[in-house]
Amino acid sequence: MSSFKQILQAPNFWKSVLFIGLAFVLLYNAIDFAFGYSMHWDQFLEAKWQGSTKWRFIIANLLGGALYGFIISFLRYRKQILQDKHKK
Repeated sequence: MSSFKQILQAPNFWKSVLFIGLAFVLLYNAIDFAFGYSMHWDQFLEAKWQGSTKWRFIIANLLGGALYGFIISFLRYRKQILQDKHKK
């Protein structure tokens, strides 16, 4: 089995993708809120949740979080597999 398929079928891989992606989205938006909007909640919501902007915001967060979570989780599991092979 290729290492790619092995990683995708690893226990807890997809859970790791979900949690890392969610943490990325929350952290990214917290930083954007703090530095981009000077902690003004009304300005942040107004900029992110108006009309078609809210759908772009939601889709960008979902795709960004999923991609980031997948890459980080994949690299972590790949490193673990390579270390296990090296120990044998």
